[in-house]
Amino acid sequence: MSLQVKQLHFNYGKKVVLSGIDFEIQKPGIYGLIGRNGSGKTTLLELISSIRGQRYSGIISVDMIEQRSHVKQFRQHIGMLFQAEELEPRLTVLETFDSFKSLYTYKVDFYNNDELLKMFNLSKYQNKKINELSGGLQQRVKIAITCMSKPSLILLDEPTTGLDSKYRNEFWQTLQDITENNNLIVLLSSHDMHEIEDNCKKVMYIRHGKIKTFSDIDGLLNENKVNNLQDYYLKMEAGEE
Repeated sequence: MSLQVKQLHFNYGKKVVLSGIDFEIQKPGIYGLIGRNGSGKTTLLELISSIRGQRYSGIISVDMIEQRSHVKQFRQHIGMLFQAEELEPRLTVLETFDSFKSLYTYKVDFYNNDELLKMFNLSKYQNKKINELSGGLQQRVKIAITCMSKPSLILLDEPTTGLDSKYRNEFWQTLQDITENNNLIVLLSSHDMHEIEDNCKKVMYIRHGKIKTFSDIDGLLNENKVNNLQDYYLKMEAGEE
């Protein structure tokens, strides 16, 4: 599995949103994306996912499949969950799975519902309506949805927003398990530096639409002589205008 982004540029009107984004991920694991609001994090995830179309310059490829040239095949390798995405509260878990599968307009090799229920420990909740589930369980259903097409890459935007500490811990454990068991690459944005530090393999820091660093977290902290990722982030933000 691999994710490759080469010289990615994206403008919104006359505003430069992303400039010269260039990185590659070739090993499974969870990779964190940090930066202030408006830095370009969500736009980067949306461009990689293809939901913004191909109005950019540069190259985006997953598993050596280039997005522009083979968009349908490319999309099968992507699972995505964005902060604003909500589930229909009156549907059961099984009905929710089926409703999302029906959105695909091309042939996809899905996990069947029994496989999804087993993978995400949701079997005993399969006939429960979404509004009858806890916040943590609802988030688990969302992650199951991102994985239903057997992707190589999962993209998550602020996935623990609105969850209390119990459900945050539950979410991260689920994500770690499915990442390890399925050899996935997960790229996620978060404002919670402690969660990124505790759970991610590497971190990418974006500032004004450019990558300032993409590094192993321990090495990054040692190099900058700081105790934790929060201190690193505050140091970098204070040092740049």
